[in-house]
Amino acid sequence: MNPKKWIAELVIIIALIFVLNFSVTFIAVSGFGIITGQLLNLVAFLIFLIWSLYRITSLKKSNLSNLYMLFNTRFSIKELLLIVLIFVVGNLAYSFLIEIDIVRSIKVDVYRHFSLDNHTFEEYRLIILIILVLIIVVGVFTEELFFRGYLFNVQFELYGKYTWIINGISWSIFHIFSNTNFIALLPTAFLYSYVYQQKRNLRITIGAHLIMNLIAGYHLISKFIH
Repeated sequence: MNPKKWIAELVIIIALIFVLNFSVTFIAVSGFGIITGQLLNLVAFLIFLIWSLYRITSLKKSNLSNLYMLFNTRFSIKELLLIVLIFVVGNLAYSFLIEIDIVRSIKVDVYRHFSLDNHTFEEYRLIILIILVLIIVVGVFTEELFFRGYLFNVQFELYGKYTWIINGISWSIFHIFSNTNFIALLPTAFLYSYVYQQKRNLRITIGAHLIMNLIAGYHLISKFIH
């Protein structure tokens, strides 16, 4: 594949993420509610998930059955330990970098104009928790399937042993308009892509990514849980 093609696809996706995040924010501050905005978020990620699966199978038709086999086998102890190790190292790297002023200042966050309040959380507690978990799970699977399951293979044909660097940068930049600081995420992104390049096992990066995002989600709402 011509490098311009995957770069163009990534740029389009990032632009769509910006439109999505802006729309979610606009809906929330316009009186339609945070829940309505996050439902839009969930639907968008479901569409992105379908697109990711399509792109994976467009590379090779047998990839879909390979994905099924990937999630149809039990985790080994070695895999579980590696998942925990990746999560711990990645989380420590992000936590360290986010405390550096210059890194924290480089952030394009379209969500900064609104936040969840106690009244809204108490009134719609169950709905908010369900939507949050769904967004986290769908989001993690979508990102891993697209960036590791699809884009990594495209990039590997072009960059070989340096693919983990290109893929890590790609995944980090994807978060430029999110709550995640994309600069602080860079070492974690390199780690995930490097491990995938060595192991070619999506379950490992999905597992570590899922733990990371579930804990981040818990911290987001923990102040509202009594």
